[in-house]
Amino acid sequence: MHSRTNKKDHSASILTSEQSTPMHRPIAEKQLDNTCLCVSQEASKTNIQDQLDILVLSNGHGEDLVARRITAAILKSNKNITVGALPLVGIGSTYERLLLKTARLIILNPRQIMPSAGFCAKNMRWLWADIRSGLIQLLVAQFRAIRQLVRRNHCLTIAVGDSLPLALAWLSGGSYVYVQLKKSDHMWMHNKKRLSYWWYSLVGTNWNPLEIALAKSKRCVLRFTRDVESSRNLARIGIIAYPANPMMDNMNVRLRNPSKGLGSNIICLPGSRSRETISNFQSILNIIKLLIRDADRPLTFLVPMATDDMQKRVNHMLLSASLKNTVLQSEYTGNISSDHQRHQIICGKDMLRPWSEIASVGIAMAGTATEQVAGVGIPCVTIAGEGPQFCLGFAKRQHRLLGKCAQLAKNYQHAAKLVLELLNDNKIAMDYGQIGVKRMNSRGGSQKVATKVLSIL
Repeated sequence: MHSRTNKKDHSASILTSEQSTPMHRPIAEKQLDNTCLCVSQEASKTNIQDQLDILVLSNGHGEDLVARRITAAILKSNKNITVGALPLVGIGSTYERLLLKTARLIILNPRQIMPSAGFCAKNMRWLWADIRSGLIQLLVAQFRAIRQLVRRNHCLTIAVGDSLPLALAWLSGGSYVYVQLKKSDHMWMHNKKRLSYWWYSLVGTNWNPLEIALAKSKRCVLRFTRDVESSRNLARIGIIAYPANPMMDNMNVRLRNPSKGLGSNIICLPGSRSRETISNFQSILNIIKLLIRDADRPLTFLVPMATDDMQKRVNHMLLSASLKNTVLQSEYTGNISSDHQRHQIICGKDMLRPWSEIASVGIAMAGTATEQVAGVGIPCVTIAGEGPQFCLGFAKRQHRLLGKCAQLAKNYQHAAKLVLELLNDNKIAMDYGQIGVKRMNSRGGSQKVATKVLSIL
């Protein structure tokens, strides 16, 4: 049982977006220049950083999204809870809408956008770029801020991601919850030809030794993993972890009917990180050109974008491509044309969920978005990009996670061929899609985590 003591009225040294101290100023100056979110005026008037019940740590765009959903569920379930969120990678822009709805949430510093966008662990070039940009100084400042917050508030820490937020939660000295959503035992259980299969079979899980040790700590009061299979395997080595996958909470699983005929809507996912979205979409555009050339019927390509800026840049690329016999709808107007004579390419902001309900196949070069559309039953074809996120290694790991629901193409021609095969055989597309549904777990993960967390406060 996590218990809290009375909080003392200390002056705040953990920063909101509108505050800074000399200790953090070198990093804060870089990160706050026209980028940081502003805490609502009501929140800034009350020093809620001295009244925190829960501290949420996350390290990545997908992890920030999951952390935000868990935070929203907690705040909705208990009107007396205050939460502080510290995105360890980037500035946590996904919290922006939630900030406008409540004064019981605060986004903490230090925060900074790194060149790798958080994907530096397996790439020395991006790691060196991050170090040159102040990675080590940032981590030290974040550690000090976290430890100070926990000591002052005696708050519970929720670590969303992998070893980094988990280690920081442990180093804080307080009680913590671990939400591990980056790994699944589906990534190794279905391929006995890989050496990793035998190693993970021996260990019992693909959690690393640090995760296992810190998850078994007495101060780790709750653990969550993304699917039932992983939960079962962790239980065998003495770790009770509840299956919950909050990234599926806003998605609707669509049952496909193979008797309804062939679909023609293709959802295209270039990712949400501005540093590589454009290069990824260029690869997807090359595949689109081949599909337009080879398809035996008009196709509709749906391109959901994360920001207005990215949508404008993608629209410029499409206009420059001069695609033949193709209608470009640069901004979604609420309906899809029934023109059966020409191909269509439609761009729209925040359209992932509605378009995932009508798409038949996906062309994907994204992390979280690919898993979400696979989780509602849409089979995808992926192709490795330049990175830093969607490189060959990441694409292979995603393929191992989602199986045939995320087929990894060797090149543009191979990708187009795989897409056409899925479009022309609805039975196979349905079978592959069900693999994704099974491996991504069901909706309700955020509320499940929130309910468990509130029960121990």
